[in-house]
Amino acid sequence: MEEQTRRTLTKFMGVPESDVDKVAPNIQKIIASHSKFQKYRIIAEVIDAEYCGAGIKKGQKLVFGALPPVLLAQESDCPACIRAVGPLTGFVNNLMDRIADGIDPQDGIFQVAECLDPGLEHGGLGKVYFKVYAQKVPGK
Repeated sequence: MEEQTRRTLTKFMGVPESDVDKVAPNIQKIIASHSKFQKYRIIAEVIDAEYCGAGIKKGQKLVFGALPPVLLAQESDCPACIRAVGPLTGFVNNLMDRIADGIDPQDGIFQVAECLDPGLEHGGLGKVYFKVYAQKVPGK
């Protein structure tokens, strides 16, 4: 493990030295790529919404930091419905993986996520679809 990664884990994340060597290689890779992540925000932009009980509307956005991948409420204009946010996890993970590998995150194959409400035709009510992408932070 790189010394800088070890220092980040112990000093900034509070991992005791006795547990540092237990950190999986994939997590080490993410930590070592921290500077790459600071250049991005992850956006889940609503591309279609129908009968959403949470009030989610087409054009709204959920904005996440790239590392850690937390919702940035002050930059978002979309309600954070748990049935909408949950399915975004895999898409965010894919973007993180591409960023860590130094690959253009916009070239991913899968970019459209959908909420967990099955929609009116399948026993639910609403349905929301998001385009999930990484966006460069201006000036970084």
